[in-house]
Amino acid sequence: MVRCAPSLVLLGRIKVNRLVVFVFFISLAVFLFGLILPFLAQYFEKKLASRTTGASSRLVEGSLEVIIPAYLEAGVVPETIARLRDQLRSWPHACSITVVASDHATVLAAVTADKVLVGEPRGKPTAVNQGIENSVSTYIVLTDANCEIYPQDWPIYLKAALKDSSLISAQKEEISSREGLFWQYENRIKKRSTTAVGTLSVIGEFMAFRRADFRPIPARIQSDDLWMAMDFNQQGLTVALSLDISTTEIPASPSEQWERRVRIAAGQLGEALPQWKLLARSSAGRLYMAHKLYRLTLGPLGFWTAAICFGLLWTPVTLPVVILVVGFSLLSYLGKIERKTPLDPIFTVVALQTIPVMGVLRVWNRWWMRRNGKRTEGWIKIAR
Repeated sequence: MVRCAPSLVLLGRIKVNRLVVFVFFISLAVFLFGLILPFLAQYFEKKLASRTTGASSRLVEGSLEVIIPAYLEAGVVPETIARLRDQLRSWPHACSITVVASDHATVLAAVTADKVLVGEPRGKPTAVNQGIENSVSTYIVLTDANCEIYPQDWPIYLKAALKDSSLISAQKEEISSREGLFWQYENRIKKRSTTAVGTLSVIGEFMAFRRADFRPIPARIQSDDLWMAMDFNQQGLTVALSLDISTTEIPASPSEQWERRVRIAAGQLGEALPQWKLLARSSAGRLYMAHKLYRLTLGPLGFWTAAICFGLLWTPVTLPVVILVVGFSLLSYLGKIERKTPLDPIFTVVALQTIPVMGVLRVWNRWWMRRNGKRTEGWIKIAR
């Protein structure tokens, strides 16, 4: 019996290793499936769509107002106002530019706007609500102070898009961004969207809609653009992406980009995930679940399970490899390591898988703060 003990231990280890390898491949498949799921969902939703949702070929007449919620944007808002004023000449009706400034320096820098509203630094939802509440225009465009809208005559394309949809968003690109591959993937998905199916994958840098369709955003909301898309969708209004309009912005510092990613993840997990049953009732909602929510839940769960299993395969070697790759990826994403390598896209993918984890922690922290009567709304910004 004593002589058989080593054989039994070895047999047990082999069985455990087989189980670890099996779980590794299953988890890896779960993660990789998330990359193709949005395309599969689009294919089937297009097949199911029997007609275009919302009104079509509506008359688009009336004034247009561009509202810029701005906080600590004194260094960029004057140039943005000048650029928008030149672009708005292609809108065939009256138009104006309003800045909702939440700090004194931005108020002074925005004097060239048609209207400057002084707001409190209570966050973007509050600033958006204030701007729209004080507007008398027929159409509203929400944009950010640090982004550029293309092409130069984008109002012409906006007018055409508003004939068929109630909320229009745009594509997004970042100049010299380390997430270039990510944005190529995102835009490939968005370019396949149709008005008949709709979308909830909007960007806060460009949101255009009829003022009459807008409903105030709750102050506690973090992902104001997602909330608006979901609200329009729940009203039975079409949310669409214009393939002719895009925005660009110089990428933020690594620390600011990290904070932005975590905030967005927390907003989606805390505000969209609880409404999954409601989302599942519409084509746009189902596409959003396949595109965004899977990537924030099952996708990273599969990734980290696979990483743990890989680390257990031959612990003395594989575990240090996992720790080094994850550590290097995070330090590189946060800008602590400036060295460029051909593997940077892989390191970025690894770093992005930590963001849902941080998002879950952020959701829990906000819940704890609200439970204890602490304030959870407000800007988190670095001055530009």
